[in-house]
Amino acid sequence: MKPFFSKPVSLSTYIFAWIAASGFLICLAWVAGAMILDSRSYQRDRMEDADRIAALLVKLSEESFTSNRWTETEKILNAVTESDSQILSSRVLDLTGAVVASCDRCPDILPASGSDHGAGAGIGGTHTMGSGPGEGFFVAREIRSPNSGRRIGTLEVRYSGKEFGTARKTRILGYAATFLVLTGIMLVVVRFSVKFAIIPGVRIMEQVRKATLSDEEISLRGTGITELDEMGRILEHSFRTLRRAQAMLEEHVRTRAMSEMAFGVAHDFNNYLAAIVANRESVERMLAESPVPVKKIRESLASIEKAALDAETLIRKVFLLGRHPEEEPEQALIRADSLVSEAVSILEGKWKSESARRGIRYAVRKQSEPLEMTGVPGDLRTALINLLANALDAMPSGGAVDVGALRTGDSVTFFVEDTGPGVEEGLREKIFEPFF
Repeated sequence: MKPFFSKPVSLSTYIFAWIAASGFLICLAWVAGAMILDSRSYQRDRMEDADRIAALLVKLSEESFTSNRWTETEKILNAVTESDSQILSSRVLDLTGAVVASCDRCPDILPASGSDHGAGAGIGGTHTMGSGPGEGFFVAREIRSPNSGRRIGTLEVRYSGKEFGTARKTRILGYAATFLVLTGIMLVVVRFSVKFAIIPGVRIMEQVRKATLSDEEISLRGTGITELDEMGRILEHSFRTLRRAQAMLEEHVRTRAMSEMAFGVAHDFNNYLAAIVANRESVERMLAESPVPVKKIRESLASIEKAALDAETLIRKVFLLGRHPEEEPEQALIRADSLVSEAVSILEGKWKSESARRGIRYAVRKQSEPLEMTGVPGDLRTALINLLANALDAMPSGGAVDVGALRTGDSVTFFVEDTGPGVEEGLREKIFEPFF
């Protein structure tokens, strides 16, 4: 069902709008019906007035009718007519249709004797005649003897349209005032009734909101309303189920995070160990050479030392991860090209050992500019080592790797490009997830 409002509103406002609209239509229909009934009843009352006048005339002067003494009848007709301000004209016709008694406040407004509205056609009916000041109701009634029941004449009465219009306007204003008063009272009563009626539901909502914003267990109090109490029990059950599911999810997230962290640490640590082992093997080979390349041996030993120190830093970060999570690593001024050279030097023994053992060839090309930057040396070096190790692993048949750093505006961008097959389409969205 289409709502009244284009924007969300409170439940009390929504219910109030529906009830108010329904009540407004009911009041409007009541007033319209009352006006229609009043208009019909007004005409009926005028016809009943004519019946009473006819009965009064014959009761007071039946002998005058039977003896054709119309002077007495005319006196009675004048007295009755002048006592009612709504009667403009009245007259009595005998059995032949001749006017035998009349009283005219507004002359010439009754039809001529013997016309369509005279003694024949108009008897027992009511008609609307003319226009202007004289417009109103024309009523014709038979005059019968109360003793014998025979017809002895006809009464024709013309009622004032002005009086009718004034009375009608007064009644319309009365109906309008009644409508406005009833509508106002209804709106006030309905508004307060709706607010009072939804208090139990509002209390349940407040209890649910408080429980949602805190770690407390939800316990909804009964309202005494069957539907609301049933809804409260459903909410309690759903809330407790949600809390249990949330706790299980948090435990699962913690376990998964620890597993992923352990996997990531093991992966990084394995890269350092592989670099250390590969450089140690290089040192052993160089020691067997003659003459001994002392400079290269020192470079390999320096790479072993850096790999060992970075591995130690990695382990220390794992230990401190839960103790000082808000502590940020210390940054320093470093050379981007030197950082690239150190990462390549640490892994140099690894890819050379792989090349010699498997009979393949790796080409690692450094393309760095002499750039200075601020950062965490250990973290950046670890990232480059991991990218280089992944690039070498992605080329089991050998290939080329380009690694370096370039200036991009006010920043330094490190890049590692290899000639391997690349990351699978389904895994590209996960490459920046922690410990992936």
